[in-house]
Amino acid sequence: MVKSCERSRRKNELIIAVDGPASGGKSSLGKLIAKAINYTYISTGTIYRAVAWKARQEKISWDDQESLAQLSSALELQFRTMDDNTVRAYLDREDITDKIKDEEIGKGASAVSAFAGVRKALLELQRNLGKDGGVVMDGRDIGTVIFPEAEVKFYLDATVEARAYRRHKELKEAGLEVDLKTIEQSLRKRDMDDSNRDLAPLSLAPDAIYIDTTQLSIEKVKEIMLKEIKGRLS
Repeated sequence: MVKSCERSRRKNELIIAVDGPASGGKSSLGKLIAKAINYTYISTGTIYRAVAWKARQEKISWDDQESLAQLSSALELQFRTMDDNTVRAYLDREDITDKIKDEEIGKGASAVSAFAGVRKALLELQRNLGKDGGVVMDGRDIGTVIFPEAEVKFYLDATVEARAYRRHKELKEAGLEVDLKTIEQSLRKRDMDDSNRDLAPLSLAPDAIYIDTTQLSIEKVKEIMLKEIKGRLS
């Protein structure tokens, strides 16, 4: 079972969907926005990474759809907001936040998320996380599949070169050494896989606010997003 961070929810709070390709800034901005308006932040990408990581630990192939679906149904994942306002992911009471950041687990997450059994097992859980509002949720299909009724939808995009650079910087800061070109190639493949899969492909919701972040600072994007959100809250 996936559990959200504990917090009191007020009625009529918004559901804010943040979609876009891998390493497009969704997580960084989702956290900043959630902190700014005192909402809960949930990364669905983290959920799929947790499935991929758990499968590897149990020696389950990322191609074994039946076993992956069973694993997803029994997933014991919890998100906790720490004193410094960071969000940590705990699987079976173990902090896996840093363990699921590497590129290989990212590939696994993209692979397992393409299976209908896995997505079906996690769909209701993801909806339960945000059904009461007061949540900023990021992923690939939040505004199109998980919460098509979300009051505010963003689609954050950037060139693959810009995204690869950001991902490389993030991994270096986490103490992981990965070749920049390798990251770029990986992102190109993930873009193709995510956009062309039959089930819940990456796509822009018709009512989403599209933001190309390639030439924008994170603070500028945050400013744009907050302006839109506050307009809906007023």
